[in-house]
Amino acid sequence: GLAQVPALPTGPWEYRNVVLTRGAITRSFRFDLSVKGREPRGCLCAEILLAATRITVVNVHLGLAWGERRAQIDGLLGPSGPVAAAVGPLGLGGDFNDWPPGPTSRLLGRAFLDAAWPSLDFAATFPAGWPIFRLDRLYCTPELVPTGYEVHRSKPARGASDHLPIVATFEGVDVEQIVDLEADLVIAGGLGFTPPDAVTQM
Repeated sequence: GLAQVPALPTGPWEYRNVVLTRGAITRSFRFDLSVKGREPRGCLCAEILLAATRITVVNVHLGLAWGERRAQIDGLLGPSGPVAAAVGPLGLGGDFNDWPPGPTSRLLGRAFLDAAWPSLDFAATFPAGWPIFRLDRLYCTPELVPTGYEVHRSKPARGASDHLPIVATFEGVDVEQIVDLEADLVIAGGLGFTPPDAVTQM
């Protein structure tokens, strides 16, 4: 399946958030994260059916100013935001324009697990040619258990974007049972899930 939403209109073109998956996208929508006086921002929310389990994926690109990011996080986590309305396990990933232990990462760390913790791979992702800042991260709810994580540092990855992608492996845990769901996730300014029979990339 394919889902895409405008993230930042610019001239005749526009930046987009995209999800590609071999699973079934049962619902997708854009959630507006724009802050008055700043560039328009939005995130892509997608509900995906993978191995009989519904997963919610939220792909973000937060603003450059701390006050802007704080308002965007409040929108994401608020009662009318996409996190509160999420169906099943949730993965939140993208370019947060803030690096740990910055205020954005501290706020998100109260609500989610940083997928890098089990591997302790806190490598920087930006700029790709000489990474200094860990701007790109992946967070998840407890139903997704990280079993592997790495920043992909290959030459093709460095040439494809000014941000390095993140590759993570998850085990999906259902309320009733552990389901057969091992998911590889890829982040390159976005987020993706790759279960055995489904590939999702944002």
